[in-house]
Amino acid sequence: MKSKSTLDVRQGFEQRMRKISEFLRLSMTYDRGSEMAQHTTMSDNLKMNIYFVGLHAS
Repeated sequence: MKSKSTLDVRQGFEQRMRKISEFLRLSMTYDRGSEMAQHTTMSDNLKMNIYFVGLHAS
């Protein structure tokens, strides 16, 4: 990824996730970083659910 901007993160994840068979990428879990602000767009584009880790999970 070029940077941690929301656009670069989304485009980077989409590019890499498209290389994985669709039946293997049903969902993704991520932390609550602000770089994932475009998670709804990415979820729609990749047709997969994106979940976020709970606040106190570690």
